Amino acid sequence: MSINEKMAKLMGWTQFLTNTDGEILAVAEETGRGNFIWHPSTDIAQAWMVIEKIVQDGTKVEIGNNYYDENDWYCQFGIEGLGEKFAYADTAPMAICLAAEKAGRRE
Repeated sequence: MSINEKMAKLMGWTQFLTNTDGEILAVAEETGRGNFIWHPSTDIAQAWMVIEKIVQDGTKVEIGNNYYDENDWYCQFGIEGLGEKFAYADTAPMAICLAAEKAGRRE
C-alpha cells in the first residue's frame, strides 16, 4: 500500500478510485464528495489536511528544517501517553506523511 493510500485511510476514507495514470482519486465517505487526486506525500496543502486530522484530538505537531542531516525536513507528533512519533525526509510533505503514519498506528 502506498503512503498516499495510507494517508487516505488515516483521513477516514475507505473508498479509493484510481485514474488511468494510477493516481489515487479520494472520495470522502462522510460526504460522498471530494473526488480529487490525493497525493499528500508531494502536495503540502494535502499534507496539511493530514496534520489537521491528527491534531483534532489535541496531539501536538512540530515541523521544521533539519539542517544537520542529509534529510532536510522533519515532522514530529506528540501523543499523550505514547511519546513522540517523528520522521525525517527530503521534503516537508513526505516527512509529514511518514510521521503521520507512525502517529496513526498509536503504538
